[in-house]
Amino acid sequence: MRFPFRRRHRYGPPTQRRVRAVAILPSLLTLGNAISGFAAIVLASDAMREGGIVWKIEVAIWLIFIAMIFDALDGKVARLTGAASKFGGELDSLCDVISFGLAPAYLTYALVTTVASPFLPQRVLLTLSALYLSCAAIRLARFNAENSPDEDAHQSFAGLPSPAAAGTLVGINMVLLQWVTDPATNRVIDLGHFPAYSTLLLKAIPFGMLVLGLLMVSRVRYVHVMNTMFRGHRSFASLVASVFALLLIALMPENAIPLLFVGYAASGPAQMLWQRLAAPESLPERPVAPAGAPPAAPDASGARDDEETMF
Repeated sequence: MRFPFRRRHRYGPPTQRRVRAVAILPSLLTLGNAISGFAAIVLASDAMREGGIVWKIEVAIWLIFIAMIFDALDGKVARLTGAASKFGGELDSLCDVISFGLAPAYLTYALVTTVASPFLPQRVLLTLSALYLSCAAIRLARFNAENSPDEDAHQSFAGLPSPAAAGTLVGINMVLLQWVTDPATNRVIDLGHFPAYSTLLLKAIPFGMLVLGLLMVSRVRYVHVMNTMFRGHRSFASLVASVFALLLIALMPENAIPLLFVGYAASGPAQMLWQRLAAPESLPERPVAPAGAPPAAPDASGARDDEETMF
């Protein structure tokens, strides 16, 4: 009997099926994602070694946002050209680990260590950075294992998507960088000259990394922004909100971008909490059975509703 996908060599084990053709343009866009993340790591390392050069940290932050653009384009191009494949999906997740797992974790470690090394224990920050990276890798591996080709399954995510977590983390770094920059030298200032609100943000960054990591591996539902907001017909209010968001990004990107990412990261737990609080009021009242009546058979639809409300 012949096996179509494996063949046996005379002096070795059977070989598996090989990848013989790949889509060039989507793969190049995906690799642009990884290269942007790698460049961000290099610039953050240089800034840390040279005592906190602000422009290198700023470019590293924007490179992570550029990686998000590559990540959004590669899938769209693959579907438009009919070149979507399992190879492309696996390559995309590997690149996402670099750009949205390793790069933001190292950037945060480098910036906070540079500006507040005597304030925060280095090993604590290093441990939380490694935890964030691990959660990003686990979240991407779970997404590959549970991903469905059905387009209806892509209206929401189970857990915070790794690009959104990375955008939230580097957005917080973007805000911190505005508060700790010395305009005269274009370097980060000493810890003793920090304003009070920047010290509070420094204390919150390690906790924020922990929360973002847990949200990535959680089952909290998050909407797919592109599919939910821009596909099909939407209300007039959605159009107005989109226009205002674009105007804010154009006028004050250093403040609007972090605010939008933080709002998206908080939307999942807020929606889950709202559904938990509103669920008892929306449940229909069950009729009371008369005395001596046999017990009613369990309702299959009701059991399904209970399962869907579980976390």
